[in-house]
Amino acid sequence: MHMTADDCGIFDWIAKESLKHPYTVLVFEKRTGELIGYRVTSVWFRNSEKNHFDPLPTLNEKEKLLANMLDFLKKSFWGLCPPEVNGVLRRELSCVRPDFQRRGIGNRMADEFIDEQELKAKGIDGIMSETSSVANQALLAKKGFKPLKEMEYDMKLESNGSYVPDECSDGARKMLLNFKKF
Repeated sequence: MHMTADDCGIFDWIAKESLKHPYTVLVFEKRTGELIGYRVTSVWFRNSEKNHFDPLPTLNEKEKLLANMLDFLKKSFWGLCPPEVNGVLRRELSCVRPDFQRRGIGNRMADEFIDEQELKAKGIDGIMSETSSVANQALLAKKGFKPLKEMEYDMKLESNGSYVPDECSDGARKMLLNFKKF
């Protein structure tokens, strides 16, 4: 989608909402202190009265397209996951800076702060994620995530008539809605 700094309002909102919960991971390079990776995670419950999200800010067209893509997958989640699942960690954003990829950072971030017994005691029964890259799709499959739904990147989103790009920057041709039950 080739987003620019002007297209970041949605990411700011996602980060702000996710930082209300203690499951986000930030990875910094030791020598420079530069941010080299992150996994931004929120909590989501089947009972919508337990969810407390601030309203979305005003979005530009690219941000609306991204929001529609994510909503296309998210809106069907509760109907696709097992009925006994009532709360999930929601992997919102995950990225490792390109010059630090292929070093196991994404693998380690995927497991950080994931104590299944502790989470279950808090009413969190699993983890869901929309994965847009080949690397994340492969990583989560290795971690036991199962795809519940997919969206081909060349499909039309009916809500605004916009087309999703043909492929992601790493060659992925679809976005997956994944779930791992504890």
